Amino acid sequence: MPTVEAIIKNNIHYISCNDGEEDSLNQLVQKFKAKVDELASALPNADDKTLYLVAGLMFLDKLEEQSTENTDEQATMQMTSTMDKVTATVESLVAKLTKSSIV
Repeated sequence: MPTVEAIIKNNIHYISCNDGEEDSLNQLVQKFKAKVDELASALPNADDKTLYLVAGLMFLDKLEEQSTENTDEQATMQMTSTMDKVTATVESLVAKLTKSSIV
């Protein structure tokens, strides 16, 4: 099992991953490191554990936001599909009624 070395705030962390996931994990480490560095500048008195916690919470918040947006988008798509079906049914009924009235 491969191991990726992550150096964040002068702390070395060794993280195991599945074969072929090293590049992806390194990219995630770099994003996390960038967020921790950003927070360290904004919160100079915060210890490393606090910076890690806040960074993790910020990423979770962003993930939940995206999940909510996706759910809203899916609901809108489902509603649009349902409205299209209702419209088609109403148009069909109107056509049948119009046809019956004419005959």
